[in-house]
Amino acid sequence: TNGAAVVKDIFIEVGALAGVMAPALEFNLDIAKHNTCARDAGIHIQEIEGRGRCPACGGTFPMGFHIEPCPRCEDSYLRMVSGNELRVLEIEVEKKKWGEDPTSLLRRTKVVYYLRSRCSIFGSTQSPARSPA
Repeated sequence: TNGAAVVKDIFIEVGALAGVMAPALEFNLDIAKHNTCARDAGIHIQEIEGRGRCPACGGTFPMGFHIEPCPRCEDSYLRMVSGNELRVLEIEVEKKKWGEDPTSLLRRTKVVYYLRSRCSIFGSTQSPARSPA
């Protein structure tokens, strides 16, 4: 657990085109966190709209699962630019100090881990939307 005593919050980003239903993900994470240091953690899921760019006119528009021509020029099919994300953005933990009694929550330091790596269904290489303050 890398010295983490309690996971407080988990922040996840899910794209509308990632093939993952946010309510189903939250339900499964609630089950998976039982009997772990994350059992009381809040799960925060941010849904990202699917967007596509037209290679002909350069316009960017909302996009769904269906292949559609550009709504502006009707010339070309949109290329996905967002909405395929599936990533853990950050995990907030309370970190215990060395030698501390693990049952004591007193004098714990609040630590936020910002995760740089992520999984994307289509291999997008965009940087995370959240960054350390």
